[in-house]
Amino acid sequence: MKAIRLTTIFLMMIFFISLFSSSGYAVGPTDTKDPIKAGISNIVFHFDAYGSPIAHGLVYLQNTSKYEVHNIHATIDLYNKKGQKISISPVKFEDDDLLPGASLTPGDTSSGVGMSFALVPSISNQVDLEGAYVKPTYTFVIGKKAAPVAKVKPQIIAAYYKGSTFHLDTIIVNYGEATATNFHWKDWTGYVVWPDESHLLDLPQKKHPNINQSLVLGPGQYVRASFEISNVDPSIPIPDPNDLGIELPLQYDSVAPFQDSQFLLMVNNQRVSTQALIENGITYVPIRALSEALGAEISWDEPSQSVTVTKDKSTLRLFVDSNRYYLNDQIMTSPGKARLQNNTTFMVPLRIVAEAFHCMVHYEQNWEKELIIIISK
Repeated sequence: MKAIRLTTIFLMMIFFISLFSSSGYAVGPTDTKDPIKAGISNIVFHFDAYGSPIAHGLVYLQNTSKYEVHNIHATIDLYNKKGQKISISPVKFEDDDLLPGASLTPGDTSSGVGMSFALVPSISNQVDLEGAYVKPTYTFVIGKKAAPVAKVKPQIIAAYYKGSTFHLDTIIVNYGEATATNFHWKDWTGYVVWPDESHLLDLPQKKHPNINQSLVLGPGQYVRASFEISNVDPSIPIPDPNDLGIELPLQYDSVAPFQDSQFLLMVNNQRVSTQALIENGITYVPIRALSEALGAEISWDEPSQSVTVTKDKSTLRLFVDSNRYYLNDQIMTSPGKARLQNNTTFMVPLRIVAEAFHCMVHYEQNWEKELIIIISK
């Protein structure tokens, strides 16, 4: 049960981190004004005994700064996906694990707390809560600064059966700010768990040839590792690999803290020396630097003010000042327009280029640093 509980926390943390939003204040250094983010998961709509609309969900707080945060006092409001406040009044964040005045270490996340929000009358069903998120208002005291550390996590990219053997293909990624070295396996066994916890499979291996003391993973670097579990009932449906949870008993050291620019782009374990523009949540990068890192061919057409990128059987064509582009002769729409920066550098939304060439894209915010990892499938 402990393994299931730990994995549940891990999965829920991954889910809610994408929903983080915040509001707060404090007296302290300028880079520590807003260290606390909040997230909510498992939101359920219902009516109370008086027929008033209520939303219930699990709420978390996370310290996203590189400082310890003490003496936290927080209240939470609920907002819809349009950014409109839909809770009638804020709810105090009070539970056994994070009582008012408690602390969070850098990167730490509180236990999930069940909260009920009285809703405005316009919210009348579960559909109205789609995309809902929370904002905290809080006070706190800043503590000491944390040293940069490596943050190594496994991710399943494929899961399938061969007879009664369950196969897993994974990537082991360092999302941290320091280099991870001296890998070794702890005594306990790793496991894979289904999202509804209906099945939990122990990994028989307590070692892997690709994960050993000689492995070195810098920030944004990864290693591939496959695992096999024998004697598994192949009639058990396999969910989407992104929904499977995995725990590996890995231990490693953090060395050579990463001190560099505020933006790091890694493509297939190689650092791409380039700058980025982040606007309205969209990351733009120079098309030439990204294309060359992916091993693609690139050409510029002056009359049409367009760039064509070709790799394998995929062709991507983008136009200056347009959010329309062609992917293999099919017209597509981008969330942001391609543009010329300083009349010389063709900037494009990073994600559409990476995904056009069948790459996985991972974003990680490490304190003030933005880490983007692109991995070819």
